[in-house]
Amino acid sequence: MVDILPFRGVLYNCDKISDISYVISPPYDVISSEERKNLFRLSPYNIVNLILPEERGLKNRYNAARQILEEWLRQKILIVDNKSSFYILEEKYTAKGTTKKLVGFFGITKVEPYSSKKIFPHEKTMSLPKKDRLNLLRSCRTNFEPVYTIYDDPQGELVKILEAQKDKRAPYLVTNAQYDSSLNFKLWKISDSAVTEKIVNIMKDKNLLIADGHHRYETSLAYENECKNVRYKDKNKTKTKTEAETRIENLSNFLPENSPESYVLTLYVDSSQEGINVLPVHRALKFELYSGIEPILYKISPIFSIEPFNTPCATEITQKLYHSKSRGKKTFYIYSKERRGCFATLKVNIEELHPEREKIDLDYESLDVNIIHNLLLGKLLDDYHIQKIEFSHSIDEVIKQVNTGFFDIAIIINPLSINEIIKLAFKGILLPQKSTYFHPKPASGLVIYKFDV
Repeated sequence: MVDILPFRGVLYNCDKISDISYVISPPYDVISSEERKNLFRLSPYNIVNLILPEERGLKNRYNAARQILEEWLRQKILIVDNKSSFYILEEKYTAKGTTKKLVGFFGITKVEPYSSKKIFPHEKTMSLPKKDRLNLLRSCRTNFEPVYTIYDDPQGELVKILEAQKDKRAPYLVTNAQYDSSLNFKLWKISDSAVTEKIVNIMKDKNLLIADGHHRYETSLAYENECKNVRYKDKNKTKTKTEAETRIENLSNFLPENSPESYVLTLYVDSSQEGINVLPVHRALKFELYSGIEPILYKISPIFSIEPFNTPCATEITQKLYHSKSRGKKTFYIYSKERRGCFATLKVNIEELHPEREKIDLDYESLDVNIIHNLLLGKLLDDYHIQKIEFSHSIDEVIKQVNTGFFDIAIIINPLSINEIIKLAFKGILLPQKSTYFHPKPASGLVIYKFDV
């Protein structure tokens, strides 16, 4: 059902860049302004120059990225692989003091509308990030970062192939990451056409869940449609075309059915791996009309049972929330700037919360994020008027934000399991934004997909 291909990756040249750890970065959308500065300082060739470019002289930042890309290719800082390949990735990371491993492979996927039921999103997207990524894609015609996807391989066919390929040879790249010392990456190439063809055929029977990179995927789909449609624009219009539109129009006359623009750089990961780690996304909230924690607890007490717990220890909170979830309960931890905390556990059935609706999807309505936003914030605390909301997967971080006094309360939740996410996504149900945080994320700069090579 899914069409994938090997490709000629654009890679950092190890003869020019002696330590790759200085030039890779996290995905663009998790890089803070301070981390961006640090990445620029690490190396003049860090991938952040391409994924989050700065303006360069008279050039806007998208054209600046294209100029940098062309310079690095000309200087052989980046080189084009001589064979079409799949690229195996092994990523090791540390979670709660334990080293874990995630194995997948990079390829390119034919972009399809979600209606084709081949590739499934799990989260809603925002228009502004897609506009930004589309401008970068128009200018550079390059996927600098992969879409991270998950597939089901119950027979372990692909796992066996990947492990056999790893056993045949040493990895061509082994590197840590300067931006996170807990990460380690190894990469191998699969260039044997018999093996790559076997992988392509196995994947035809799979569906893909987008774990991370919804904006990148939807941007690629939009760009493919743009390339296909641009030649049909009304030629009588007098509007001056942009430089990017002119390049697209020149190319569109030669686009085959499956042009390079029809594919997107993708990381494929088997869903059965223990190394897939879904972190919760906690909330720090500032209200316009906050008058202390007591009125809030009083207002929610008819629906939530309250258990005071004033010691905001991340380990103890996590254990308590996990224990509650394992018993089928819906529990959150609420912490206020008065330095008071409590566990709030839902004491009514989900159906009772929606008497006006004849039919509800219990799997969806039972999600912690929905109970928080639709019930706790959307109904019970609606008249407090949220002024600002910040998201973090770190309990310590949201507690710290509240302790500064700017934010009024933090709401700490359980993570979703990968099976919960897959079940809802395959029903066609999208989760609210900031429902999940997949960790670790593949580093940007390990493998690049350029259309015109």
